[in-house]
Amino acid sequence: MRKCSTVFTWIGGILSPIILIVRGFMGVIPTEVQTSPYSYYTKIEYVTPGWLWAIFIALIVLDIIGLIWREVSLRNGKKIGCGIFTIIFVSKVGGILTLCIPDEQLY
Repeated sequence: MRKCSTVFTWIGGILSPIILIVRGFMGVIPTEVQTSPYSYYTKIEYVTPGWLWAIFIALIVLDIIGLIWREVSLRNGKKIGCGIFTIIFVSKVGGILTLCIPDEQLY
């Protein structure tokens, strides 16, 4: 059970930052841009503002901290706190499986 939860946690922990970065580069807020000052035609571009990039980076940092803290906590036999943190910030499936790890597999 511990290996299974670790695999799902790391898959979720790696995929979510990749998805955030790709989504950020694709742009999330549509804006209308006029092609020239004398034209009536507008073009829609998608941009990601700086404040949203700051949120993305904060989530990625929380993700990395959660992955590291989970490994350390499981070595020390503490699964409840890191399991709940994992559910909220890293991986839903990995966090649930972390909470289901039997106590004899923690040490």
